[in-house]
Amino acid sequence: MYCRLLIMLIITFSSFASIKAQTINNQSVIHPNPRINDVLNRYITAVGGKALDDLKIVSRRGTLIRGNLGRVPFEMISKTGGKWYYKQIFAYGDVVCYGSDGKNNWVQDTREIRTMTDDEKNDLELILDIQLPLRKK
Repeated sequence: MYCRLLIMLIITFSSFASIKAQTINNQSVIHPNPRINDVLNRYITAVGGKALDDLKIVSRRGTLIRGNLGRVPFEMISKTGGKWYYKQIFAYGDVVCYGSDGKNNWVQDTREIRTMTDDEKNDLELILDIQLPLRKK
């Protein structure tokens, strides 16, 4: 949902809500009331800018440390076109997978495979979709 990304950006830049920096003669000049396009452009630049166009696939493996709840190994694969897959393996044997083929979104666990809710999709694509900032622009 575009609104969720917008809210995230507004929160991220809330401390800068009334200022906009511009460099003139190597000096930072503050301007009031940045435009939303300025905020989005700065966000896109911060996450990789046009280099995001060159990404085809990103793969990560690791372990989440959940305090007293233990360690949770995970695997994440993101591809262009809004395609991504995320898998967690819990200590008690449950496996939960989240995926998107760019059109359909699903959740698979030991009990079922179901369509992902819009809230789940929106939350996960913010983390897992490598080119989301470019498409949201």
